[in-house]
Amino acid sequence: SNFGRLSFQGFYTAVLEKDEEIISVASLRIHGTKLAEMPFIATSEAYRRKGMCRKLMIAIEEALCYLSVENLIIPSVAEKIQSWINGYGFSRLNLSMKKDIMAYNTLMFHDSVRLQKILPSSSNFNPHGSAAREMENHQNGLNYKSKLPMQLDLNIQPSM
Repeated sequence: SNFGRLSFQGFYTAVLEKDEEIISVASLRIHGTKLAEMPFIATSEAYRRKGMCRKLMIAIEEALCYLSVENLIIPSVAEKIQSWINGYGFSRLNLSMKKDIMAYNTLMFHDSVRLQKILPSSSNFNPHGSAAREMENHQNGLNYKSKLPMQLDLNIQPSM
């Protein structure tokens, strides 16, 4: 786009797959350590209600904590707000985040509500988590400010 507010640069794709079959996928954009946005997450119909979205979310949150990102922001349709709040620990944007988010180029969809999850600080981050271990093994590819594409195999094992 020729408009800065419509920039779609800097997105990463997180994929949960088994035997080369895509199970769940999410789009992420990291805005420094203040926040990351996740405007899209979906699970293949055959794997819904089996905990696959949760497995991907845990890996994403571990990776963001490792990178010292403070907040994860998502847009939600009204029908799913309580699922995100009760099931995943999100809340409605607090006043401070509403003001802060204006300084960032984040995606917003018509009729959606932004939710936030305050992530644990890196001092509370579990360095023995599966994502952390894999990320340490891929240190050379971890610079999320890099223009090079990043591929990170979090080695999550779907249980079915």
